[in-house]
Amino acid sequence: MGLAPTRHRTVSGGFRGILLVVAICLFTAGCATRALHWPSILALSSRPAAPTGTVSDADAVLVAFFAANGIALTPDEREDILPPGVVQGRIDRASLLRAARMRDRIAVTVKADPDGLQDAFQRNLPLLLYLPGGRHGGVRLAMPVDWEREAGRMHLLVGSGPLLEMPEDRFFGMRNGLSHSALCLATPRMLDRLPVPGPERTRLLADFRFAKGDYRRSSSLYEKLLADEDTPEATVHALCGLADSFVRMGEPARAIPHYQRALELDTDNPRLHNNLAYALLLAGRADDDALSHAETACRLDPDNPFYLETAGALQLACGDCDPAAATLERAWSRALNHPPAVQAAICDQLARAWLSAGRPDLARQVATHRIAAWPEVLFPDDLSADFPDLAHP
Repeated sequence: MGLAPTRHRTVSGGFRGILLVVAICLFTAGCATRALHWPSILALSSRPAAPTGTVSDADAVLVAFFAANGIALTPDEREDILPPGVVQGRIDRASLLRAARMRDRIAVTVKADPDGLQDAFQRNLPLLLYLPGGRHGGVRLAMPVDWEREAGRMHLLVGSGPLLEMPEDRFFGMRNGLSHSALCLATPRMLDRLPVPGPERTRLLADFRFAKGDYRRSSSLYEKLLADEDTPEATVHALCGLADSFVRMGEPARAIPHYQRALELDTDNPRLHNNLAYALLLAGRADDDALSHAETACRLDPDNPFYLETAGALQLACGDCDPAAATLERAWSRALNHPPAVQAAICDQLARAWLSAGRPDLARQVATHRIAAWPEVLFPDDLSADFPDLAHP
């Protein structure tokens, strides 16, 4: 009985001590967690260098953005992404995607709102975004470099000059009209760690695999997208991507029903009409239905050389040689800004059309020009047989 009170006091004091230690540990851990999650300054681990020798502020930001991702753009790529004559600061997105893809990167759209910007800084992920307020309704390209949260200030790279300092409330307020969207470059394996919705991640990977020529994997990914997403736009994209993959794999018959289903959802899409017509041609079904789809594509987009080439090839397959030659002439005239391989392929088709129309003289003129203009592009065997002196001078 006499020992009980003493023992009780001893245990009680020890228990209070343990609680105090635990509380201190928890408080310390909590502070550490908050400090890790809410640092006073967020910044890229290596500040992007302002490049020299650039032709504009937008070019400087573009070069710095790719350099921050370990990529050195060529002068031609820079000009393609920022073509002359466009609205100030605007980029050619397709050219940027192509330049990224050549280095096995995927251009991903993420949020540059407070949560998204914090996540990007913590991942040391450079972002490329538009700032409103350029001259004549244009915009400025910019890269966030750091964010001083306690001071409420941000610094952005906007050219080869000094960094632009901006209050955070102004930055986030002025970007409301642009939905806070920004671009980052990611490897395929990085996608799982980025705040990107599942279907969008699948679409990005499918498009990337298709562009890289991995059609088996792209077809599987488009099928997954088709199963996971039910919006009309995503369904059309998945159906078209799946059908395109089948065509590239040499299975046009499997592609046809997918193009047809996509057209039921998007009846005035010239790409779908053209690709369906081309698949029918490859599948040996060059008939009035295929020609109708090709002509619809040309009516909806009359200056597209690819659509005109499909229509000319179908006319030729149907025996309409003179109309085919006229259509292919139009295709050639509208392909002057396209790569040599595209122009050469159209010229080859045009030479075949003139041969079928009984005009070997015109066919020879086209073939002669084609070989002289693009000698690096392989001359096809059938035309080599018709013009052996041109193929082997």
